[in-house]
Amino acid sequence: MNNTAIEKRTFMQASRSTARLKPRARRAAATAIAALISSSLSPGTEVLAQETPAPGQQVALVTGATSGLGRELAIRLGARGDHVIVHGRNEERGAEVVDAINAAGPGSARFQRADFASLAQVREFAETLLADYDRLDILINNAGFGSAPDERWVTEDGHEYRFQVNYLSTFLLTHMLMPRLLASVPARIVNVSSGAQTPIDFDDVMIENNFSGRRAYAQSKLAQIMFTHDLAEQLEGTGVVVGSLHPATFMPTEMVRRAGATPRSTIAEGADATMQVVDSDDFESGQYFSGLTPRRANDQAYDPEARARLRELSEELTGIGFGGQDRRNLTDEQRAELQARQAAMRTAPRPIEGINSIWIDKLTWMEVRDEIAGGGTTAIIATGGVEQNGPYMAGGKHNYVLEAMCDAIARELGNTLCAPVMKYVPEGDPENIRYPGTLSVRQETFRMMLEDVANSLKSQGFTDVVFIGDSGGNQNGMSETADRLNEYWGGAARAHYVEEYYREDIWSCEFLKKELGIFQQPDICSATRDIYHDDVHYSSIVATVDPEHIRARQRIEAGLYSINGVELGPVERTVEIGRALIEYRTRITVRAIRESMAR
Repeated sequence: MNNTAIEKRTFMQASRSTARLKPRARRAAATAIAALISSSLSPGTEVLAQETPAPGQQVALVTGATSGLGRELAIRLGARGDHVIVHGRNEERGAEVVDAINAAGPGSARFQRADFASLAQVREFAETLLADYDRLDILINNAGFGSAPDERWVTEDGHEYRFQVNYLSTFLLTHMLMPRLLASVPARIVNVSSGAQTPIDFDDVMIENNFSGRRAYAQSKLAQIMFTHDLAEQLEGTGVVVGSLHPATFMPTEMVRRAGATPRSTIAEGADATMQVVDSDDFESGQYFSGLTPRRANDQAYDPEARARLRELSEELTGIGFGGQDRRNLTDEQRAELQARQAAMRTAPRPIEGINSIWIDKLTWMEVRDEIAGGGTTAIIATGGVEQNGPYMAGGKHNYVLEAMCDAIARELGNTLCAPVMKYVPEGDPENIRYPGTLSVRQETFRMMLEDVANSLKSQGFTDVVFIGDSGGNQNGMSETADRLNEYWGGAARAHYVEEYYREDIWSCEFLKKELGIFQQPDICSATRDIYHDDVHYSSIVATVDPEHIRARQRIEAGLYSINGVELGPVERTVEIGRALIEYRTRITVRAIRESMAR
């Protein structure tokens, strides 16, 4: 008998004996056998892949199984008798892993190639497995790409590379294979994530701005954990248990070597942690582990609205839904069922208490929904700007004023919310900016932004949309947009341009003199005196938001805490003047809004 045959018989005898052991002991035995396989298999041993499992044999799929942690997991699963589907991109390395498993027994293996940078290949991969297998007991989503090199790549599908390879392809594959998992209960899904987790910016999921490889990697890994929580909720009571984990820190893998990091743990440690999630019945579905220990992941993983946004985006990008439902080719019945589920979600009660805010971007979608349902059908679109305002005032002066003013106006008016302040407005020719820090858009761009935001609000159920602007260059665009919207809406909703906010007692010149006894020099009504595009009106209101925006501390230290001949100090006095001005201008604006609504 040759050495290969002796080795194979020895491995098979040792492996079969593990079946009688408890899970923890079985994992330890499988680890030892796997190490023996890796070190003892004769070079060049040829063993045919077993394409299908034997009757009753457990089936496990390990993605990214041709090296590192994935290879170790595949060999351990084979060593305990499972039929292992070895996934990877490198056919030569895949064949080596399959040969190792098949040579040792009692398990069996086959290799299946798919590049996760191609959703088409992932679909073909899943369709092949669905055709070839009637069961899937274990799915270990291990395939991934690390943080290095620090370059932004885009897949053939147009998505940021790590987001697709590490998360989106896993999402697609898991949902396509769900029918086999559900047919094999009790079944297990394990998402191999990482301790590196960064919240997803849903305004820039593909990280087109401020890219870094670490951020892209950490965002994709958090997405895996969020996906785990979603699956746990969707699969509750089905017999399919889901878990995620950070297996170990800096194992000696290709990913770690590419990042230039020094290994701090072994692949065996990572495999021990992963196999615990595969086998243990001592954790609640959805749990995240760090190594062998249950841990709390990044807070965004527990935010149901963030998870809903990620789920909806993922379904849109992959065309797949829960249970392998291909949303590109829905039947009428499936479409009706999907619409019913979406309608149910839109009317679901809030799971937690809301916050006291009038800012739409600070509220959850459920909180906005409930505000509208409760009669809050007025929304304010406030336009500010970013421009030069002299040596002491921050460029976002108008935006800070509106931060204070819109809040006060909405609360006084009642049943009103504020859209985020529109910060980009016409400030002159964008291609010929005189002062650094000024940001400008064209008038047509500005009007289109106003129209789009207003239409967005109307479509949600807001019936009155109010335009106020804190800068002179914004006024005509808002007035013309309101007229155009009213004609287009035909009475279904109304747009109100409230010029009084800006023009009535402009810059509060009369109020400052008559009510507060403040006289600026020269004694003219202007927002620009000498070289300063600043005055008491603006400085005081901005100070209520943050005195740092008017450089109060620095000016006091330099003996320059004055404007237009008026001493502003102490800071408390500046803020007091600002609050009086906010109250005054709120009265003007609320009166004008109510008059417009009554017409």
